[in-house]
Amino acid sequence: KVFSRRELLHFDRWEKMLCSRWSNHLIRDVVFPNNFNCTRYLSSSLSLFHQKPKKIWRRGDIFLPVEKKDPSSSSVVSNSLLVRGGFIRKLGQGVHSMLPFGHRVMDRLKHIIVEELEAVGGQQVSLPLLHPRSLWDKTNRWEAAGQELFKVTDRHNSEHCLAPTHEEVITSIIGGSPPKRSALPILLFQIGKKFRDEIRPRFGVARGKEFEMLDLYSFDVSEEDTRKTYQVVSEAFQSIFRRMNLDVVVADAQSGNISDKPSQEFHVLSSSMGEDQIVHCEKCKYTANLEKAESKFIWGGVKIGVNGQNQLFVSKKGEETVLSDFEQLLNTGLKEGLQFSLVKGLSFYNATTNNKDNIVIVVVPQRRDPNFDKVTRLSGVSSSSHPFILFTATQPTDTDEFFSNMKKFNKKNISPLPVIIDQGVFLKEEGERKKGEEKVGWFGGETREVLVRVGDVQTAQNGDVCKKGGVSTVKKGIEIGHIFHLGTKYSSALGAIVKGPDTKPHPMDMGCYGIGVSRLMAAIVELNHDEKGMKWPFEVAPFKCAVVTVGKEERIHEEGEKITRLLMSLPELGDSVLLDDRNDSPGFKFTESELVGYPFVVVVGKSFQTSGEVEVWERSTGNKTLVLPEILNEFISEKIALLRKRQ
Repeated sequence: KVFSRRELLHFDRWEKMLCSRWSNHLIRDVVFPNNFNCTRYLSSSLSLFHQKPKKIWRRGDIFLPVEKKDPSSSSVVSNSLLVRGGFIRKLGQGVHSMLPFGHRVMDRLKHIIVEELEAVGGQQVSLPLLHPRSLWDKTNRWEAAGQELFKVTDRHNSEHCLAPTHEEVITSIIGGSPPKRSALPILLFQIGKKFRDEIRPRFGVARGKEFEMLDLYSFDVSEEDTRKTYQVVSEAFQSIFRRMNLDVVVADAQSGNISDKPSQEFHVLSSSMGEDQIVHCEKCKYTANLEKAESKFIWGGVKIGVNGQNQLFVSKKGEETVLSDFEQLLNTGLKEGLQFSLVKGLSFYNATTNNKDNIVIVVVPQRRDPNFDKVTRLSGVSSSSHPFILFTATQPTDTDEFFSNMKKFNKKNISPLPVIIDQGVFLKEEGERKKGEEKVGWFGGETREVLVRVGDVQTAQNGDVCKKGGVSTVKKGIEIGHIFHLGTKYSSALGAIVKGPDTKPHPMDMGCYGIGVSRLMAAIVELNHDEKGMKWPFEVAPFKCAVVTVGKEERIHEEGEKITRLLMSLPELGDSVLLDDRNDSPGFKFTESELVGYPFVVVVGKSFQTSGEVEVWERSTGNKTLVLPEILNEFISEKIALLRKRQ
């Protein structure tokens, strides 16, 4: 059946719609096959006649305050380029503004994160930034968080904090509306602002007082179920980073005051901006943060032990000498290559002692630094202040100064004397003893007790033997993600209860998973740049392609707009095409495009005037290719496919 426009207007059902929507269109003939449902076809297709042309983003309309010089205060390349490229501006120490291009990058990062997390069952929420103290008191974190927690008091004298994390808030919500066991696991996530009173903000948006972060929280019936969820989210994180063209290493890590359960960090290796040190064994793939890393240092020197009479002795080449007092231990150890550190800020858990200033002596081989995180864990408890070394003795001439520092705190006669000895220095007895088990020993000439704890308290170094027998190397990394097994710490305190298989109520087992989104942006630039500027991965670039016109001829500008619309028709590009048709010099526009780092630049200039071709620049490889406009989309599509394949 063939309908004219006039005939279609006789359909009362469509008359009003047709008059309003088709008033500017002349439809001579509309042809439908036999038995075709005209009504359904029109209802789905009428709007096609009135789709507005997509907006063209023009460089001249966008606020992009590009700078010629690096900021004077910048210490890393990523911050310099983000400031020079007009992506960010510093407001104060650790506080930055995201400008339009920076905001576009952040939106793309968030889009990838949301897609991947929703694919594994994550549900997005939005949580408040202002938390009442009463909530944090329930988990005993108000004081434990220390000085990094931003605290504020309102006009009613109620104390609050600016959120550094949201375990308390999300758990209180689940506790207030407990789900059925069949509804678990529940994965809730948000992407939003966080606040931390950093002692030394640095590296631009990589470490600030205010930052954007993803935090996801999982709720399961049991610890076993949480382990499964933990693995699923870990794989989702790795998929997120692959899409951002980031090659990550997953490292065992410390959980801090968030949890006493295992955790893992996601790092990208960087010698320039990396603050964390990662210990990695290529043989067995063991990877851990230096704070956590276990390693074996084969110590062939003098050993310390406790004999059957609970007396401390030193053993050299199989010959044992009972020690008369601590001074003999110090002198003998220093002569034989041991190192003694006097550490303030620690105490032994459950130890009855007059050690009010929390003084602990740590013994390791010389040229091996004690690891404070390991020492703190082995002591069993730490004071509210961070432990620090008062003095380290490395040679016999240091004895007097060592005791002088002890006397400052009236601790020359501490009783019992707390001593932590590295496991490589301690002489093992028959049978394997539990790590950290306390030994009570007396010096031969004294009645004073010595509390001895033994464990791995050295800081790993290049060339150490890893725990599985390979050789460890230490590299610098940027932490971009961290995942925790929380257990029931928060659910118990905040009433997030579920009935278990035994029909009895149990606190839910939880996990916590975080990605520093603003730090991601800095890390991507730190790893993807050259002397000309940034080299954004395709998926996260502010604009994936820029069309640059060269010349003031009307024909060049018209063709630039046509090619822009042509590229916008590609599903891979869409509205992520920028037209730079400003009347600035070619050199100025080219320099800016390389600084900003568009993955593709299409130049409409001399080659188009002479041969009808445009020039395509690939930022990642530096390749430049002449292409006819009629095959431009096909050429770009192939290049995008190659980029995605490499990622």
